[in-house]
Amino acid sequence: METTESTSPIQTVLGIDIGVASVGWALTDISKDDPHVIAAGVRLFDAGVEGSDKQIADGKDTPRNTQRREARQTRRQLWRRRRRKRKLFGVLQKYVLLPP
Repeated sequence: METTESTSPIQTVLGIDIGVASVGWALTDISKDDPHVIAAGVRLFDAGVEGSDKQIADGKDTPRNTQRREARQTRRQLWRRRRRKRKLFGVLQKYVLLPP
Protein backbone atom coordinates (compact mmCIF):
# COMPACT_ATOMS: atom_id res chain seq x y z
CA MET A 1 0.00 0.00 0.00
CA GLU A 2 1.43 3.35 -1.01
CA THR A 3 1.13 6.38 1.18
CA THR A 4 0.51 9.68 -0.47
CA GLU A 5 1.16 13.06 0.95
CA SER A 6 -2.02 14.13 2.67
CA THR A 7 -3.35 17.56 2.01
CA SER A 8 -3.68 19.60 5.13
CA PRO A 9 -6.63 21.90 5.55
CA ILE A 10 -6.10 25.50 4.56
CA GLN A 11 -5.24 27.70 7.51
CA THR A 12 -6.48 31.21 6.93
CA VAL A 13 -6.20 34.45 8.81
CA LEU A 14 -8.53 37.41 8.36
CA GLY A 15 -6.77 40.72 9.06
CA ILE A 16 -8.90 43.80 9.63
CA ASP A 17 -7.69 47.41 9.80
CA ILE A 18 -10.35 49.76 11.12
CA GLY A 19 -9.60 53.41 10.46
CA VAL A 20 -11.43 56.70 10.88
CA ALA A 21 -12.76 56.83 7.32
CA SER A 22 -12.10 53.29 6.05
CA VAL A 23 -12.03 49.59 6.83
CA GLY A 24 -9.41 47.41 5.18
CA TRP A 25 -9.31 43.62 5.17
CA ALA A 26 -7.13 40.82 3.88
CA LEU A 27 -7.65 37.06 3.88
CA THR A 28 -4.33 35.18 3.91
CA ASP A 29 -3.45 31.51 3.58
CA ILE A 30 -0.74 30.59 6.10
CA SER A 31 -0.64 26.84 5.53
CA LYS A 32 2.68 25.16 4.70
CA ASP A 33 5.66 27.15 3.45
CA ASP A 34 3.91 29.38 0.94
CA PRO A 35 1.84 32.05 2.71
CA HIS A 36 -0.10 34.22 0.29
CA VAL A 37 -3.01 36.65 0.15
CA ILE A 38 -6.24 35.04 -0.99
CA ALA A 39 -8.30 38.24 -1.17
CA ALA A 40 -8.11 41.82 0.06
CA GLY A 41 -10.24 44.92 -0.03
CA VAL A 42 -11.05 48.27 1.46
CA ARG A 43 -14.26 50.18 2.18
CA LEU A 44 -14.02 53.98 2.25
CA PHE A 45 -16.56 56.13 4.08
CA ASP A 46 -17.59 59.69 3.43
CA ALA A 47 -15.99 62.28 5.68
CA GLY A 48 -18.14 63.13 8.69
CA VAL A 49 -17.72 66.83 8.04
CA GLU A 50 -19.26 69.45 5.79
CA GLY A 51 -17.36 71.96 3.73
CA SER A 52 -15.41 72.26 0.52
CA ASP A 53 -12.24 70.28 -0.10
CA LYS A 54 -10.20 73.41 0.64
CA GLN A 55 -11.99 73.97 3.96
CA ILE A 56 -11.46 70.34 4.93
CA ALA A 57 -7.77 70.54 4.02
CA ASP A 58 -7.40 73.78 6.00
CA GLY A 59 -9.16 72.31 9.04
CA LYS A 60 -12.05 74.79 8.83
CA ASP A 61 -14.72 72.17 8.29
CA THR A 62 -17.77 71.64 10.50
CA PRO A 63 -18.87 68.25 11.84
CA ARG A 64 -22.21 66.94 10.60
CA ASN A 65 -23.33 65.95 14.08
CA THR A 66 -23.01 69.45 15.59
CA GLN A 67 -26.77 69.92 15.90
CA ARG A 68 -27.30 66.49 17.52
CA ARG A 69 -24.38 67.03 19.89
CA GLU A 70 -25.67 70.44 21.01
CA ALA A 71 -29.17 69.03 21.63
CA ARG A 72 -27.69 66.14 23.64
CA GLN A 73 -25.56 68.58 25.63
CA THR A 74 -28.64 70.69 26.45
CA ARG A 75 -30.64 67.62 27.56
CA ARG A 76 -27.83 66.49 29.84
CA GLN A 77 -27.34 69.95 31.28
CA LEU A 78 -31.06 70.27 32.10
CA TRP A 79 -31.16 66.75 33.59
CA ARG A 80 -28.13 67.50 35.80
CA ARG A 81 -29.59 70.81 36.98
CA ARG A 82 -32.91 69.13 37.82
CA ARG A 83 -31.07 66.38 39.73
CA ARG A 84 -29.04 68.92 41.73
CA LYS A 85 -32.22 70.78 42.71
CA ARG A 86 -33.95 67.58 43.80
CA LYS A 87 -30.96 66.54 45.91
CA LEU A 88 -30.79 70.00 47.51
CA PHE A 89 -34.52 69.97 48.27
CA GLY A 90 -34.18 66.50 49.78
CA VAL A 91 -31.35 67.61 52.09
CA LEU A 92 -33.19 70.82 53.10
CA GLN A 93 -36.37 68.85 53.87
CA LYS A 94 -34.38 66.29 55.86
CA TYR A 95 -33.10 69.04 58.17
CA VAL A 96 -36.50 70.79 58.28
CA LEU A 97 -35.23 73.87 56.49
CA LEU A 98 -37.84 73.47 53.78
CA PRO A 99 -41.44 72.32 54.24
CA PRO A 100 -42.23 68.83 52.92
